[in-house]
Amino acid sequence: MREQEPRTHAHNGGPVVEDDLKILNLVCAYLDLIPSGGIMSDRVGGLEAGAHDHLVKPLSPAELMARVEAMIRRFTPAADAVLSHGDLELDIARHELRQSGRRVEVSALQLKMLTAILMARGRVLSRNHLADSIGAAGYKGVLGRSVDVYVFRLRQKLGDSADNPRYIETVRGVGYRSVSA
Repeated sequence: MREQEPRTHAHNGGPVVEDDLKILNLVCAYLDLIPSGGIMSDRVGGLEAGAHDHLVKPLSPAELMARVEAMIRRFTPAADAVLSHGDLELDIARHELRQSGRRVEVSALQLKMLTAILMARGRVLSRNHLADSIGAAGYKGVLGRSVDVYVFRLRQKLGDSADNPRYIETVRGVGYRSVSA
């Protein structure tokens, strides 16, 4: 059986592949689009409902791109960042996790997943979001339950428990979040 090429669509003289559409869907989930002449309560309501930003229609492509780039900067940790949570320290540049000063051996995927959970600062991340964060969403066979297995093994390495979590809390039917420190 032949591998299927990504579907493309014409876009300003260049192709738009399905990955571009996934990025656009992700951006739209974080932006609230307000109709031209939208009233202030529409803007406030969108932000209160969980939007990270808003744009007023008609859209300026330059403004949209600037806001997308700002969102990427906001949600991407600096290469030299060290994330702390309780007695955990995650050094992104060194790909190193320490618990109470002691190094904890974790896989690259577990480290990416823990980085996403800690960066969310208590917000719940769905299994799909976590699969995206480890770069597994496009791979066949990586399902929501695979994410559960990664979290289970990460908890084991940290001596954490689903019943009495210190680091990663399960939100039943939704996903995972970091425990309030």
